[in-house]
Amino acid sequence: MLSQTAVKSYQQNSVNTADPIRLVVMAYNAAIAGCRQHNLERMNRAIKELINGLSMDIAPLAGNLLGLYNYCGELARKKKFDEAANILQELRDAWATASANKQSHETGDGH
Repeated sequence: MLSQTAVKSYQQNSVNTADPIRLVVMAYNAAIAGCRQHNLERMNRAIKELINGLSMDIAPLAGNLLGLYNYCGELARKKKFDEAANILQELRDAWATASANKQSHETGDGH
């Protein structure tokens, strides 16, 4: 079994070497995990990272995402974790698809 130090080192390295889209997906994963665990603090930390990563000069997309993030935070505060997780899962899946499409395009595997 890996030591806790090795796991933390691996996780830190994963974050440090991830491309921006992958970092967004990781933040969604953390927010969804927080919802699934009914852990409001973990979910809020991940939502805060997603909000901090928004580029507000890309309107109206950034504003729409901000509204969704705030709504998910409100749902979680009301203990509606499953509803928040469903919204976040759909957003996460869209970002994961974008990441896969980007990688496919960069490697010449897709059009």
